[in-house]
Amino acid sequence: MTNDTLPQSKRFCNITGNRYNKFTVISFQGLCKRGSRLWLCRCDCGVEKNIRGSSLTTNNIKSCGCILTRLPKDRPLTQSILKEIVHYDPDTGVFTWRIRTVGHIKIGDIAGSIQGKTRICINIAGKAYRAHRLAWLYMYGAMPTLLIDHINGNGLDNRIVNLREATQSQNLMNRGKTIRNTSGFKGVHKHENKWEAQCVYKKIRKRMGGFNTPEEASVAYEQLAKECHGEFYYQSTMNKPEN
Repeated sequence: MTNDTLPQSKRFCNITGNRYNKFTVISFQGLCKRGSRLWLCRCDCGVEKNIRGSSLTTNNIKSCGCILTRLPKDRPLTQSILKEIVHYDPDTGVFTWRIRTVGHIKIGDIAGSIQGKTRICINIAGKAYRAHRLAWLYMYGAMPTLLIDHINGNGLDNRIVNLREATQSQNLMNRGKTIRNTSGFKGVHKHENKWEAQCVYKKIRKRMGGFNTPEEASVAYEQLAKECHGEFYYQSTMNKPEN
């Protein structure tokens, strides 16, 4: 079937020879059951397939899926392939899909899902990646060699200005009080009948004790932590007891 053989009301602009992302349009193939126009297209990898014209012109399909086939599970993800699959906005920390990896995903959809309420994971070629590590790869060309610390303590905030490499010890420094904390203040616990401040630095526990109230011990902890933890010091404005 050609454009000339269709009724006048069904005729359309011929896009044969046009390029849409990785596809080159070869020829018109007719109408599908729903009335959409089908075009035979060749991907840059050589694969040919019929694609709806609306999917081409709206950028809803960018390749035959060959991008993902170039990513074996036993090989590391590279910056170049990552940039073909997703787009990362360093100002918002949000990833969006550049290609359709599964049927229900549309190009432009936000990539990833929240895991454990504290981080975002993105599944690429059957493997789950933490979004903050992908952000580092996207911006700097290599996966981080250390852990990634979220400067403001919010693991869902993946803006590049909020990310930095850290050792496990440094990462623990930049955290609030744990769920086992009973004093209401980070680094403060009761010892016998007094309150004690405790700070860990380079695997050494530093203690300051003999305080009558947890508030007094917290002041001592803040001073000690600020001296020991440096840029990874957990800000005192974030270290207040919950009401």
